[in-house]
Amino acid sequence: MKAAVVGETGVEIRDVAKPSPKPHEILIKVKAASLNRADLAVAAGNRHGTVGGAGTIVGLECAGEVEAVGGEVKDFRPGDRVMSARRPAASPNTPSPMPAVPTRCRPTT
Repeated sequence: MKAAVVGETGVEIRDVAKPSPKPHEILIKVKAASLNRADLAVAAGNRHGTVGGAGTIVGLECAGEVEAVGGEVKDFRPGDRVMSARRPAASPNTPSPMPAVPTRCRPTT
């Protein structure tokens, strides 16, 4: 899968491994994503909390459809439309094009 990754000279689009959701996470197939102010600061070489540096995948905000759910997820199922406006829980470097996010993300209608 593709992701926006901080490289030595700025943001690059790279192939990265697709994550798997942990028990309380969902995997989102992203239809729309954005780079917000924090993402742009990280892309410029700054840190945002614990996130930053070469190899960091940027893109805190996204919307799409649930592709897979962890074994403990009760409120979401594949095909549900969702949005997320936070760093994926699995890792500060979880790929944003298909993030595994905590189930606190919000369903859309």
